[in-house]
This record gives sequence, C-alpha cells and structure tokens, in this order.
Amino acid sequence: MLNKRLFLLFIAFSFFHNLSAANSDEEQFDVLFSWLDSFTSLSGTFRQTQLSAYDGFSLESTGDFRCLKPSYFRWHQIAPDDQLVLSDAEFIWHYDKDLETVARRKISDQMASLQVLLGDSTSIKNEYSIVSPTTGYYHLTPRSPNSNFKMVRLYFTKHELSQIEIIDRLGQEQKIELLHLRYNPSLTAQDFVVNASENAELLYDGTSNSPNQELFDTRHPDEQISEFSKSADSISTIPFAAEVRPHSLQAFFGQDHLIGEQMPLRLSIDSGDIHSMILWGPPGVGKTTLARIAANEAKASLIELSAVMAGITDIRQAIESGKNNIKVGKKTLVFVDEVHRFNKNQQDSFLPHIENGTIIFIGATTENPSFEINNALLSRCSVYKLEALSTETLIRLFKEALNLANRSSIYFSDEQLEKVAINSDGDARKGLNVLELILEALENESKDKQELSDKLFAQIFQASVRRFDKKGDYFYDFISALHKSVRGSAPDAALYWFCRLLDGGCDPIYIARRVVRMASEDIGNADPQALSIALNSWQVQERLGSPEGELAIAQAIVYLSCAPKSNAVYKAFNNARSTVQNSNSLEVPIHLRNPTTNLMAELNHGLEYRYSHDEEGSYSAGESYFPEILKDSLFYEPTDNGIESDIKEKLKELRLRDQRSLQKRYP
Repeated sequence: MLNKRLFLLFIAFSFFHNLSAANSDEEQFDVLFSWLDSFTSLSGTFRQTQLSAYDGFSLESTGDFRCLKPSYFRWHQIAPDDQLVLSDAEFIWHYDKDLETVARRKISDQMASLQVLLGDSTSIKNEYSIVSPTTGYYHLTPRSPNSNFKMVRLYFTKHELSQIEIIDRLGQEQKIELLHLRYNPSLTAQDFVVNASENAELLYDGTSNSPNQELFDTRHPDEQISEFSKSADSISTIPFAAEVRPHSLQAFFGQDHLIGEQMPLRLSIDSGDIHSMILWGPPGVGKTTLARIAANEAKASLIELSAVMAGITDIRQAIESGKNNIKVGKKTLVFVDEVHRFNKNQQDSFLPHIENGTIIFIGATTENPSFEINNALLSRCSVYKLEALSTETLIRLFKEALNLANRSSIYFSDEQLEKVAINSDGDARKGLNVLELILEALENESKDKQELSDKLFAQIFQASVRRFDKKGDYFYDFISALHKSVRGSAPDAALYWFCRLLDGGCDPIYIARRVVRMASEDIGNADPQALSIALNSWQVQERLGSPEGELAIAQAIVYLSCAPKSNAVYKAFNNARSTVQNSNSLEVPIHLRNPTTNLMAELNHGLEYRYSHDEEGSYSAGESYFPEILKDSLFYEPTDNGIESDIKEKLKELRLRDQRSLQKRYP
C-alpha cells in the first residue's frame, strides 16, 4: 500500500504542469503555458498528507524532489520512512530503503499523467480537460477513462505553484504542499542515479539478479505489468459528492450568514487565524468541507477523526502529532466528525491541548451542542449553526458540480434539477448522489436520454425521505411547530406539521399524547370538550391503528386549533406548584381535617366546618380553604374566551359574596 501511495504522490506532482493551462481565458492560458515552458529543471521540498475518503485515516510525509525535462524525475520521501521513486519516462523504480526492495515497472499507456510531466503544452491540452473555477485554482480531469486519477486540483500563489490536491480512483485523497522551489537548477542525468544496497531484493523483474545496479543504468525488456502499476478499475469508487467537494470559500455554496463578506468566520478563515469551533447543522451542508478549507487556509496539518470509529488511542496519536508539528513550527487542526458520539472522557481529553494551543479543534455535529457537548469543551469553542441549503442554492451547486466534473447537464432540465433540489431536503450530498445515479444509468443506456431521465426521476423520487430523527432536534422542533400551530389557531399549519411527523416515522400514539397535553394547556376550560375529543382520538389510534387512528388525531388537531384558547388552568397549576415548592409544609387547618376517630374529634378536627350544601346557593361565603398564611392566594384567573367567560363571571360573584360575608374564616 505504501508503494502505491508514493507512486500516487509522484503522479500527483506531475499535474502541476497541467494546471498552468487551467484558466478558460485564452490569454491566461498563454501566460501559464509560457511559465510551464520557461524551465527545463526544477527542485524543491514537499510536505504531503494522504487521507482516506472512507475511514478518515491520515498519513503525513516530507521529503524533496527534482525533475529534469524531458526524461528524469526523483521523488524522495525522508519521513516518516525512507522511500525513493525514480523515473526516466519509460520505467519507474521504487526503492524502499527500510525493506531493502527495488520494484521496477514499465510505464504503460494507463499512466498517461507521467507523460504529462515530461510533455509540453500541446500534449497537456490533448490529454486533459482543464478548467479554472476560481482565480489561482485549476481543475484537471483526464480525458482517458483508464487514468489512475479521478481529478487533480492545483493552487497557485503569485503565479507559483504552491499546492497539489488529487483524488484517485482508489478513494485516496492527497494534499501536497510544495516549498523552496528552484527553477532551472544545474541538474544532469547523474543527479538521478541511485545505488541500491547490496542486500536489496529486485521485485517483479525476471531479467536481473543484480539489484546493486545503477537504477537508470540499464534498459530492460518488457515484462508483465505488476499490480504496482496497474490502474484501478475504470469505474470510480469515490462518490460524486466527494469528487466535486469545493476546496476554497470562493467555490463554497450556502451559509452566507457565516462566510459571507466581512462575516467573522469568513475573516478568520481568510486570514488563516483559525480558532477552535463546533460546526452544528444537518447532514450535507458543508461541515467537513468547511473544516478542510480552514485547515488549508491556515496551512495546518489536518487530522480527521470519526467519533463513530475513533477511540482514546486515536485521540492521543492526534495530540502527539500536534506536539511534533509545533516543534517544526506547523499548526495542527484536528477535525472530529459526529463529535457528539464521543463520551465525556473522550471529549475532555482534548481540553488541555486546545487550551495550550497544541491543536486547533473543529467538531462537527448534527445534534444540539447544548445537550450533546460537554460544557467545558463548549467554553473553549465557538459554535456556528449551519443551515440546510435552499432550493435555489442547491440548483446552482448542482450545475457547477456537473460542469466541474465535466459531466454535461444537458440531460437535466431546470425543472428536473429543481425536483432533485426539493427532494434533497437541504442536503447537497444527497442530491449529488441522486445525480450520480442518473448519470451512471444514462451512460449505460442507448435510449433517448431525456426520456430515460424522466423515467429515472419517477423511480428515484417515488419514496423520498425527508430529514427527521426520532430523538434529536428535528423531532422536537416538529413537535414544537405542531403545538405552536394549534395554540396559534392555525389548523392548516397544524395539519402540515402533523403529516411531517407521520412522514418521518413518528409514532402516532406519541402525537396523540401530545394532543391531549395541548387540550389541557392551551384550550382548558375555554372548551372542556376539547380534552374529551383528544382522548377519544388517542383511543381510536390504540384500538384501530392506521389509517383510522391518524384521521381521528387529525380531527382532534383541527378541533383544538379552532377552539377558543385559554391557558388559565395551565398558569394556575404552575403557580400553585411553585407556591408549594417554595413554602414550608403548612398544616391543614383544623376545620378541614377529618375527625375519623374519637381522639381526632377530641382534638377538634373538623370543628366549625361549614357544609356548603346547607347554605345559600350551596356556597359558604367567607369560608377559606387555605392555611391562614395563604388566605389571599389567587391562582386561577379565567379568561373571557369561550365557556371560561361564564366561569369568570361565576367566580366574580362568589368572591363578591366573600367580601360581604360576616362569617369570614380569617380576619
């Protein structure tokens, strides 16, 4: 695997020549190609990070390189282990000094990118599709389906190549930072000759038994190409969404409230002065992408961890890498995806290292940080809320992605892209995956593409899935929206949120229980029948199930939405409970106690109790049923809504009789 990584690094470097031709403006092409042709030799150092697109594994290495047109190339990895890749445009040698092996491969037509390194401007134009989405950033796509690489992105700073990023067809992503470039150094073929050790084993070469030869000394006859130089299957294994992931804020879509011009986060990233943060938002809105862009702008070593798979050992290794990077004056950014899945101890393990600047911490979560992230970690991070992408933003993103990946959008009408955007439900990754499915189907069919596209749309979107979770923020937000719609006397909105809950898989019994709560909390005595209707809908759901039960709940929701509203009982209950919780254990007044035994009667329990049915209007005017210290307490204050207006008048009359009574319990 290491051999393959080194070779991929070598191939990645070759693309920097092509990048000069990336801008679509013809004049700019001439300038860049002139720059490409201005030197015949080049040398420098590199710092590269290899990242797996699937498990977040990250490998860093450093070394130096040199090339001499039109034939020779040398890529020497010094750390973490000693590896050497050499080429003369016909053969590739890989010398592993630690393992003492020399692997030689003949360059096949499938390694077209190597010819690019040793070619000229014309061959580059012929072999690669080149675009320039933004200033200083170029995107190369091999025209040959057999190329080892899916795409290459190259970045220029002041007309000088500064960074190469590649994604190959094996799902690997590499970022190579080029340093200390020297143009036209004095190099000859002898500068590319390296002697292997006496004990080195020559692999995949049946023509030589003397590995201690000069590696560029002899031309060998053709032999069977080994797995080392075979290209990957022409079918890509990397998702379309990862292929078109933006690498700069200029190419980033959405989140203008965070990264718009003059926004604090935008200024922080542009300056490279990154602080620790939590990125909170739904899936597919750019959390991981934003973290990678931040690391790139900060020139920081990026370590990606997935809290689903990583443990305390991985965290310690990341911290150790941060400490080592400090020694060479480099920042370390640790990005933790799904950070809410880390337990308290795992989250706490980052604290001292964030505090002392060993690492910059960025966590991504779909859950509310207030509930899922430790307060200690939150206090050390800024929290940024990312929003679901709008339909308009998604349409623009899809068009740019199709163009960037050299996949024409001719198969998609604006209406179809809008349909993809709507069904993506704010999730760019979801929409890009749908487009990829359709494009793959189109490539395998000879039918009319527009007709096939319509057919695929009908199949793909017959069962769309919208954002919902049964435990997290979306669930409680939907319930909250339903409750507030009922309270606000908006039956149409209430039905919408009810159906959203059902569409997301929410248990109708849970909704019925919440409807009962609404009947008491928001309707109360303004329409006492509301509670009975809510309870009946719950019972229908329990007895009959779906769809009869759901219809009964919908009926209850509409009735409650249209009913007169009163929260007087709800407020009275809360006030009474607060009084109980904030007062001592007051004794029951003597006249309210029950004299169930002779002893209790002798202690005057129930003495002077007034039996209301024996008095006028069945009401004991002037009586009090509170402990004396609470005699003037008033909890329930009826409103003028619905039936409660009659209750209000009744209580007003009774309280007036209390005031006029000559038999007041307490003075």
